[in-house]
Amino acid sequence: MKNPELTKQLWLYEVKISTLLLITLFASITWFVSENIFSLFLTKYIAIFGFLFFGMVTGSMKISSAFRKEVVTNTWSAQRMGSIKPSSLLLGKLLGPSLASWGAAIFCLLIYIAHSDDLAESLINSAILCLIALTFQATSLNKSIIQVFRERVSSHSIIFLIILMLFLLPHISDVLIPTWHHLKTSYTNPVWFSIPYEKNLFTLSVLIFIAFWSVFGAYRSLSLEIDIKATPWAYGLFILSTGLLVAGFSASSEGVDTLRIWASCTSIIAGAASYLAAISFPSSFSQCFRTLKYLRENQFRRALEEAPLWLSTSVLAITLGVFSTVIGTDPIFTNEKLTNTGPAALAIALLTFRDVLFLSLLQMRYSARQSSLYFLFFLVILNKLIPLYATGTYLTILTPDIFQKPLYACGVSVIYAGLIGYMWSTTYQNTLKKITQATAQQS
Repeated sequence: MKNPELTKQLWLYEVKISTLLLITLFASITWFVSENIFSLFLTKYIAIFGFLFFGMVTGSMKISSAFRKEVVTNTWSAQRMGSIKPSSLLLGKLLGPSLASWGAAIFCLLIYIAHSDDLAESLINSAILCLIALTFQATSLNKSIIQVFRERVSSHSIIFLIILMLFLLPHISDVLIPTWHHLKTSYTNPVWFSIPYEKNLFTLSVLIFIAFWSVFGAYRSLSLEIDIKATPWAYGLFILSTGLLVAGFSASSEGVDTLRIWASCTSIIAGAASYLAAISFPSSFSQCFRTLKYLRENQFRRALEEAPLWLSTSVLAITLGVFSTVIGTDPIFTNEKLTNTGPAALAIALLTFRDVLFLSLLQMRYSARQSSLYFLFFLVILNKLIPLYATGTYLTILTPDIFQKPLYACGVSVIYAGLIGYMWSTTYQNTLKKITQATAQQS
């Protein structure tokens, strides 16, 4: 079936003379290097570098710039009103602008395969490289959609997320960063759920998983922008499957132990995903109004579809945190391990809910950029200034130690959430009253 979006993109971003000259120049340099300067061994890595440049860098940049150009020229507004399916839009916006880059990247792969001694290994490595490039391109498209329509048209949001996750959320970073180091160490000889795997094939499987969710994430972002109902189950399934992937590296037996590890991992991952959802998809007053309306009408499924993504993700994190608390921890290991948090998982989930609820309160009053800055200031005071300068004072009760006193941290987080929830409800009612009065005056 003909894809009008792909046809349009191919017409706009067809292979030009400059692209052909660039490919020819790269092939000539590679040939000259392999024949006169370096050995064929180094030529393979030059070809891989060329693939990464064309496939990851230029391809992602073209996809991002093409989408931004459509928004500036109001082409996207017309597409939203059209009848093109999200799958057709996704294929066109992913493949159309990057087709020339893919052609150059595939050419580099052919050079790599031709200079490799092991054909089977080179084919597996080529598939791995293609999946990495596809992941980068799909992520670039998804990032562009979010940035353009969430009032963050620069790279500040990415910098904000990095600072947020690594510096201002110690209850998340203190668990995830050591886990990342552990995964890197154990990945040399991967063992997943007590079954050893060949490294290249396992890497290929993991990248298929990552690439699938990257493409699906871009698809769902496009669907949301053309007013197709949300599917929070998809984000939840991504969190649950990611938790299963991470837990598999530590699970050594079946039964309660494996279930405890999975619940602990997935709860923390859901907490991190809640922050990402709250920042990427700010909740509006109209969205909250529709959610409460469907709840009053007992249309729970429709309310779930309309609810902010951070809310459903926080509920999932709290549910898994309760489950992790009931199962408990392995006394042999510290509860600061991602796979053994126990009650600390519930405390982290409640702290996450407190933070994203406060961010939602800010988003109801200010723009996305302003609310992010105010939220950043709130986290600096709570997670950095108070622990650093108020040690030994009564202010430390505001920042309890999650891993040493998890149940106390849960209680403090519930009080926090209750106070912020009251302010949120007051703001919502005042906004609703102003809208009702304005509507009455116009009529």
